[in-house]
Amino acid sequence: VNTTLGETWEEAVGEKLDHQVLMDKVVRYTAAVPARVVYLTAGIDSQRNRFEMYVWGWAPGEEAFLVDKIIIMGRPDEEETLLRVDAAINKKYRHADGTEMTISRVCWDTGGIDGEIVYQRSKKHGVF
Repeated sequence: VNTTLGETWEEAVGEKLDHQVLMDKVVRYTAAVPARVVYLTAGIDSQRNRFEMYVWGWAPGEEAFLVDKIIIMGRPDEEETLLRVDAAINKKYRHADGTEMTISRVCWDTGGIDGEIVYQRSKKHGVF
C-alpha cells in the first residue's frame, strides 16, 4: 500500500502508548556531566566543510555518557574554523559535584582533509 498509494502505515493491533509515560521515565541531569563520570574524552570527525566533535563522559564499568555534540561549520584549512575547534577542545564542563572538568584525551580523524592540519593542531593541544 505504501509504495503504491503513498499512505502512511498505521499499526492495526496493540494499544498506543501515551507519550507522558515515556516523559515520566526521562532522567534529567542538573549538570552537564553526570555524577558517575570520572573522565572526559572527545572524538573529532573531519569533513570538507565542518568538524563534528562528540564529548564522552566515562564512568566505572565502561559506562559512557554523551556529554556534548558540537558541529563547527567552516573550511578545515581556515584559521577561524580551527580557532573554534580549539575553543571546543578547551571547553570546561560542569560536573554534578560542581567542579569543572576538561577533556583529557582527543581522537581526531584525519580522513577527508589534509592530515597535516590535524597533526599540527594536535601538537598544539598535546592531548591526543
